Amino acid sequence: MNPETNPAAPQKRISVVIPCFNEAGLLSEALPRILDFARAAALARQMDVRLVAVNDGSRDQTEALLDVLRLRLPELCVLNLTRNFGKEAALTAGLEQALCWPALKLVVTMDADLQHPPELLEKLLSVHEQGFAVVEAVKQHRGEESHSRRFLARPFYRLFEHWSGLPLQGQTDFKLLDVVVVRQLLQMRERGRFYRGLIAWLGFPSAQIPFDVPDRAGGQSQWSGMS
Repeated sequence: MNPETNPAAPQKRISVVIPCFNEAGLLSEALPRILDFARAAALARQMDVRLVAVNDGSRDQTEALLDVLRLRLPELCVLNLTRNFGKEAALTAGLEQALCWPALKLVVTMDADLQHPPELLEKLLSVHEQGFAVVEAVKQHRGEESHSRRFLARPFYRLFEHWSGLPLQGQTDFKLLDVVVVRQLLQMRERGRFYRGLIAWLGFPSAQIPFDVPDRAGGQSQWSGMS
């Protein structure tokens, strides 16, 4: 039976995966704002939406705050990892959780600090509808970040491109993935995972949306590496 004519068939679903590490000062503002834009984009397509917040062993009040927000936001699912495993592991855990839900169609991964503008969610979905399995938000301007992070990012990506042949300059973890991409990605069992590199290596049809990184909503990023 065609799901479109079957009233019992579940709605297609968009899941937004958000890794969190020591983000207690931001989440009360960020998660409702992300959800507002995700709801609007999903509703326009008669889709359901879920947020997956992955608490990567935070040492502040992130876990307690997520528990409070979960009561206010029915679309919010929270995963609390037992310790700090790192952003790559948190992303993987969130993707695995998203894949557990029926009728999953799309997954968006993004940061919790609003430097990945939720206003772009509508555009990510619109570009996906043109036939792209992966839609990536790419930094046009890196915004306010530490000199050390900026200094390390460029040579890192140059070396990565040299050895892999995959250009990742300006890449971020702010991506929209078709469920087919998510399944393929989770079948790759590398221990030292590099999310951006693995998505590029899979080779699905992809498009890029440039954006300027806005100021962080508060505090400093606790993630290590090139995030």
